[in-house]
Amino acid sequence: MHDTTDHTLIAAYRTGDHEAYAVLVARYEGVVRAACRRQVAGAEIDDCVQAVFLVLARRPASATRVPILAAWLLRVASYVCRRAQRSAGRRTRAERAAAMISHVNEATSCD
Repeated sequence: MHDTTDHTLIAAYRTGDHEAYAVLVARYEGVVRAACRRQVAGAEIDDCVQAVFLVLARRPASATRVPILAAWLLRVASYVCRRAQRSAGRRTRAERAAAMISHVNEATSCD
């Protein structure tokens, strides 16, 4: 099954062949991981890689609309990583604001 085309594997997965999906993941995990590693850091890399393949699992029909699956996966990886970066930024700002409020509350309670 490893010499089967990407679109054939996607079609097989759409009919319930989970082995076809596993072959696609094995085939493209390294490429997707490298793309995610260039865009995010640390533990978020694994989360982004998993999110990319979840998009493929949930929306295989959208992957069949492009001639090259690798290009589609890289585009999805870009979107997923940008979303992860935005979420990390919001989380950092919220944590800083909470720390500032906590610091202000401690300072006023000591007076």
